[in-house]
Amino acid sequence: MTQLYETRAGDRLDQIALGHYGAQAGVVERILDANPDLSLAGHGPVLPAGLRLVLPDLPATPTDRVVRLFG
Repeated sequence: MTQLYETRAGDRLDQIALGHYGAQAGVVERILDANPDLSLAGHGPVLPAGLRLVLPDLPATPTDRVVRLFG
């Protein structure tokens, strides 16, 4: 489910992504794509307080099927 996040002073986009999604590749880019009107990259590494970010859902990743040959 897509969520909204309001930034606090000192927030960084990579920290927000890590806290919300965990360590997954490409999540910062997905947040940037979901918030084109905010020009997040133009704020630099530290975001100002009060921005409302859309944190999009990530597509489900397929799980690997494990087959046990012996035992």
